[in-house]
Amino acid sequence: MARSTIVNLSVGLDKGGFDGTFREKRAKIKEVGVAVAEMHARFVEQDYVNKWGNVPGLLSRKQMARYHHKVFKQFNIPNDFYGGTWLGPVPDAIEFKLYGNLYCHDCDTDTGYR
Repeated sequence: MARSTIVNLSVGLDKGGFDGTFREKRAKIKEVGVAVAEMHARFVEQDYVNKWGNVPGLLSRKQMARYHHKVFKQFNIPNDFYGGTWLGPVPDAIEFKLYGNLYCHDCDTDTGYR
């Protein structure tokens, strides 16, 4: 993981109420990273099966935000941390239009994805 990802996850865990030692936090950050990777793989599989978007296996911004939100919920991390959606009170669809290229400049469309 990139240093910025680790810092953001650390702060997200703090905001979510995690109270552990430095070593425990490092372990928890790795656990979050593994959960995100596993969820990404599941979403790619679902994308192939359901034929969402234009390119099989290439996820949309909406799909990526959704799997980050699912994992973050498991760890009590607010949705507006790294990989989630930064502008909490702004609807995701509007945020994707405003800042979508910061999230992903070559993502698939979310055609058919709900």
